[in-house]
Amino acid sequence: MSFFILTTIIYPRGKFAGSVNWIGPNAGGVYRSFDQGDTWELSGMIGHGIYSFAIDIDSNLLVGVHVATFSSSPGIYRCTDQGIIWENIYNQAYIGPVVVDPFG
Repeated sequence: MSFFILTTIIYPRGKFAGSVNWIGPNAGGVYRSFDQGDTWELSGMIGHGIYSFAIDIDSNLLVGVHVATFSSSPGIYRCTDQGIIWENIYNQAYIGPVVVDPFG
């Protein structure tokens, strides 16, 4: 199964790519690389269509979810542990680009 990569970010703790799969039970997920992009692993957010990434003022990784499956919700999710656990911090309608105010 192939995925369409919609967004990427170079993060101090690794590189991340967000994918969308329009066909099948999984709508995509977050992939990460710790070796300059030579290899990638699925790190979470399975079943979510990832639209955008951002880094907040506390260096947490944020992801905007635009496409969701029956088992997931669109919104903004935050991760504090290099892409393992994602917390939904804003559960609203489909999210576009995520931008963080650098002044809080």
